[in-house]
Amino acid sequence: AVRSRNLRVAGFPQFEPQPSPESDADFHYSAVFEVYPEVQLGDLSSVTIERPVQEVTEADVLACMSQGTYEMHKTRVNPSTGVIFVDTQMVKPDPSSPVKHIPVPANESALKELGNRMAANMVLLGAVVKTARLVSEESLLQSLSRRVPASFLETNRKALSLGFRLAEGA
Repeated sequence: AVRSRNLRVAGFPQFEPQPSPESDADFHYSAVFEVYPEVQLGDLSSVTIERPVQEVTEADVLACMSQGTYEMHKTRVNPSTGVIFVDTQMVKPDPSSPVKHIPVPANESALKELGNRMAANMVLLGAVVKTARLVSEESLLQSLSRRVPASFLETNRKALSLGFRLAEGA
């Protein structure tokens, strides 16, 4: 029936047993399935689909944990109002750059104080949030609770707090 009617099956069929006469030893069932609706598309040749492309030309904040990222994006930061946060162990800032740089010992501090270098990104994020005031510390911590698995939550909270403290000294 599916092929002869050219139906497009949506999903898997459900098999429902049917009562059979007592004299019949065969098993009877019906297969029930949903089908996609028949849709006839009109002529779309005159339709134009626009897809605007947005590009950040001058960023206000850049956080870099690698030299490659720094080199790739350092010229995209607004030289008069922007700021670049760099991990002191991983990034050597360009001394000729007109942009303000804030050094953050994210890797070093994560390893020394938390015993976990993997938390360095959260340390840097904490320093960025504290300094740039992009969102409140409380809001960031609440968001973290909703998005990070419980097994990593405490380490990430400590890392953010460490970043907040490091930024106070900057």
